[in-house]
Amino acid sequence: LWEVLNKLTDFSFACIVLVDTDAPRDTQAEKHPADVVEGGSVTLKCVANGRPDPNFTWFGNENKEIGRGAEHKITLIVESQSGEYHCEATNKLGTMKSDPVNINVTCEYIIIIILQNNCFKQGDVMTLTCRVRRSNPLPHTFTWIKNKKALSEERTERYVVQSIQPEDAGDYKCSAINVRGEGTSVPFRVKVQCEFHSSFCCRDVKELMIGKKEANPQPPSP
Repeated sequence: LWEVLNKLTDFSFACIVLVDTDAPRDTQAEKHPADVVEGGSVTLKCVANGRPDPNFTWFGNENKEIGRGAEHKITLIVESQSGEYHCEATNKLGTMKSDPVNINVTCEYIIIIILQNNCFKQGDVMTLTCRVRRSNPLPHTFTWIKNKKALSEERTERYVVQSIQPEDAGDYKCSAINVRGEGTSVPFRVKVQCEFHSSFCCRDVKELMIGKKEANPQPPSP
């Protein structure tokens, strides 16, 4: 019976297939963790909608391609890698770029150098400057230390003595602090050459000799 019906009837079928396609949209770049410390790692993640599923490409500073895939991990990150990063989502229907995410790599340590002449004559102006060679973010607090004791009145990167005296001689250090840690310079020795004086003299950079008729340098012999 089926064979008879099939011969007597002409069946025509039309099949329509609807394929949902869409160019990439809602492309977003994310980073984790939010705070990035030098020597640590950061993971970048790109998300987007689209059909077919988009492929992802990552770009760093100066728009240089740094990787492909939905996730990109940077390990042992250094301060020079701070900057803006973005991703692009691409399928056969188009490309969409994300807004940038900013990576600010903070340093846990500070390198400090004090630059200044270390030999002064009594009465000279002495200016010591605490030079921070490397710090991110910049230090928010400075401390000056003389002979292992903090000079509490000085909280800036410069320490000025308007008229240096023998008692100002000694070993000076500078300490700087940012949100990630503290760094301290090596000791910086200050010497003071005294005027020839009947009651005061300095013989050493750390000593004020009282009651000895000596001077630094010694006066010429008559």
